Amino acid sequence: MKVFFEISSDNSYFKKKEAFCFSSFLLGIINWTLLGCSTLLISQSLGLDLSVIQASSATFIGYLFGMIPMSPGGIGTYEGAMTLQLYNSNVSQDSALSLSILSRVFTFWIAILISFLSITLIKITHKFQWFTFLSYSRRSNFNQDLASPQNKIR
Repeated sequence: MKVFFEISSDNSYFKKKEAFCFSSFLLGIINWTLLGCSTLLISQSLGLDLSVIQASSATFIGYLFGMIPMSPGGIGTYEGAMTLQLYNSNVSQDSALSLSILSRVFTFWIAILISFLSITLIKITHKFQWFTFLSYSRRSNFNQDLASPQNKIR
């Protein structure tokens, strides 16, 4: 971690945010580890004999090429790069393509679905809180409290 701070040109910002940078780095490591493990679990369910390194590197290469802006969300480039990496690891072409598509479904699209559901839940909760606020604001004491001169912004 110290090497990271010595390399940066503006140490003052990073020193102030050292805990934030460290936690972000740690979450990134955990995320990439879980992505590799999920690919490994999918490969085992397909009956493929891959090592952790092979599954993780195929996932990493897939996401690396998926970041090249050729298509929205890297659709196609992720699958192609991952299939090629797995094919180079002596996995049959059909199995490699199946694994890359299933890996994409379980790592990318399920995360998108969970994010969508979380945002929907937050909006529903926020709407409920807003309705609670409105019902409380209809009470005359609350409106009078807001109108009192003590609550005016100076």
